Amino acid sequence: MTGRAQLSRAYVTGQTPSGEPEGSAFTNFADLNLLLTGPGGSVLDLLPIRRFSETADYAAGSLVERQGAVYTNAAPVTAGVWDAGEWTSVFADPIGLFLNQQGWDFTLTYTNGNVTELLASLSAFRVRQTISYDTDGNAETIDYETSTDSGSSYSSAGTLTITYDADGNALSGAWT
Repeated sequence: MTGRAQLSRAYVTGQTPSGEPEGSAFTNFADLNLLLTGPGGSVLDLLPIRRFSETADYAAGSLVERQGAVYTNAAPVTAGVWDAGEWTSVFADPIGLFLNQQGWDFTLTYTNGNVTELLASLSAFRVRQTISYDTDGNAETIDYETSTDSGSSYSSAGTLTITYDADGNALSGAWT
């Protein structure tokens, strides 16, 4: 006998599963979210960092990914176009969020509200990212360098070049 799992789905902002049996998966396309019903009808959010969606509402303290960067908000944000004034950059890329949880120290340098350099260190090892932006504020290139002597000298680890469509959505990234 063949079994299949079927996701319940919604297209309405903020709608969560109701009356679904425990362990049922649920998608909300407006919120770009994946949920699971837990014990007693509780709702478990399976995506603690979601892609930003113009059709989603966000509670204070939400984490969203937009154009390769992770942001958080101090106050609730209602559905609508991206407003940079409502969000604070957490790290220039999601990898930084993971490394911070592993005991790395970070220093961020800002220029005109954008992170232009991220320096991560763990003992004598350093990783430096230098970020350049296009005229629309999208990260265009990220140069990665490493150091094993506490930052006295760096060696290039490569460059990530990101291309975008006319709406500012990332299309691709290429390493050189």
